[in-house]
Amino acid sequence: MIGNAIAAIREWQPTAREARLLQLLPALLAGAWLYSAYTGMQSADEIGSATQMRLADARAKFKRMSDNDWRNDLAQQHARLEGLTMLDPTPAISLLRMRGEVSELAMAAGLTDVKFIEATSSSEFDVKKANARGFSKLTTTFECDFDWAGLGALLDQIEASARAYLIEGIEVRNDGEKQRMRISLKALHRVAGSAS
Repeated sequence: MIGNAIAAIREWQPTAREARLLQLLPALLAGAWLYSAYTGMQSADEIGSATQMRLADARAKFKRMSDNDWRNDLAQQHARLEGLTMLDPTPAISLLRMRGEVSELAMAAGLTDVKFIEATSSSEFDVKKANARGFSKLTTTFECDFDWAGLGALLDQIEASARAYLIEGIEVRNDGEKQRMRISLKALHRVAGSAS
């Protein structure tokens, strides 16, 4: 059977049209090969560009992680977060300690008639949200007699404090014959068992 096929091929005499098509066949094969090579080259270029970008990114990360300044900055940021964070067993205890520290700051600033304002909400802490984030926000608000020098001294005390309280708001209002100032400060309480 194979011998018959070979004999048929040897005896085959192409027509003029078939001869022209056979002459075009190498050009078509060369064109298909060139197209395949071109698309392969484009694909390789894209892969090479993506690899170069990943390599540059990896080098930048390695350089940053090897840089002592970066490590020092990270350590300072961690220390700032620790300064903001209260580590008592419960947020309620942290809030009491926060009020004590804020009271000391206000007295050191020379503020007079300092009174803390109780939270109007029955639930001060959203435990589910706090557990999900690992932190709960503590806010304390106090009122005192308004005094520009005292306010400036309080801001200096807060800036120098190891706790690094964040100021949420300051409000000055008239209360009869004198002005009163209301100040809200916040800090963080870390939920027990969460990573720092």
